[in-house]
Amino acid sequence: MVYEAADEPQPADAGIWIPPNGMDVLDRLGVADRICERGVPLERTLVEDVAGATIFDLDLTAVEDTYGHTIVSTHREELQAALLGEIPDSAVETGRQCTGVEQDEASATLQFADGGTASADVVVGADGVESDLRADLFPEVSLRDSGSVCYAATTDVELPASSRRMDRAIWGRGKRFGYSALGDGRSYWFAPINGSLDPVGGGNPVERLAECYADFPAPVGELIAGTDPERVARVEMRDFDPIEEWSRGRVVLAGDAAHAMLPNLAQGGAQALEDGFALAKCLDERASHRRAFETYEELRLDKAREMVEQSRQRGKVAQLENGILSRVRNVILGNLPEFVNEKFETDMYEMTF
Repeated sequence: MVYEAADEPQPADAGIWIPPNGMDVLDRLGVADRICERGVPLERTLVEDVAGATIFDLDLTAVEDTYGHTIVSTHREELQAALLGEIPDSAVETGRQCTGVEQDEASATLQFADGGTASADVVVGADGVESDLRADLFPEVSLRDSGSVCYAATTDVELPASSRRMDRAIWGRGKRFGYSALGDGRSYWFAPINGSLDPVGGGNPVERLAECYADFPAPVGELIAGTDPERVARVEMRDFDPIEEWSRGRVVLAGDAAHAMLPNLAQGGAQALEDGFALAKCLDERASHRRAFETYEELRLDKAREMVEQSRQRGKVAQLENGILSRVRNVILGNLPEFVNEKFETDMYEMTF
């Protein structure tokens, strides 16, 4: 049974990039073709500076040849619909906000905000970066503020044909802007900004962001201007230091509840998908929940920990405000040996089970 806090499943009005490892999981679940058909399989990743100089340019067709999948740009609602389509409607109860859990040798019992309870042999806490279940299991964990925020939105502005099969990011000083096509004439954009530059305040967020990114090249201004202000989300970019285990008793964590990471590698959703598939496999194959949780952690802890750290480091490098350091960064990244990039891809995209 799935207990959802919202009154009905409502994915954020945002896009998501599903990298090859995430697509591999979706392939095993039988929904990869649907995601590809309704999203946009990408052929290129391009990162440039504000002046248009290339920082790095990745051929995703080569990635697909190696790992069997490319990165797919899609709307979160498509991913959610594909996954919900694989389970009965009766398996999901909405409006059930979990506030805590009690457990004994026989079962675990969830407490809900409405006063109700539910018991099960095992409980999987997938309640996000601010997980109440994690707070119950690991009260010592505290969230870490990265010093940056991220604005994101979808828009009905359609990208030029030449840009519809790529994800493009532009790195400025203390701020970035990235975007891709979602299909059906829609686009998704995101804009991480250091807190010292954050245009937060009253009024129209589109107007504030247009001013903040006025020095960025096209189509940044058009994407921002063509966005409904009500669709702009502002999210504090936070993570927490990796923990050594994800389970206590009959309760186990998955996704951001277990290993929240900054959105700098497009790996947050993919790592959650890996968690879910690995955990289900372990529960199916192991004789006890204890052994299943141990095997799950053996399969997933190291990779998730590496992605948390790599994403944290990518943010520090990408959000540099110093002009000289930014130029040095661009030269170094633009001249990395091919084997370094290949090792990085392998760390992210290769499945461990």
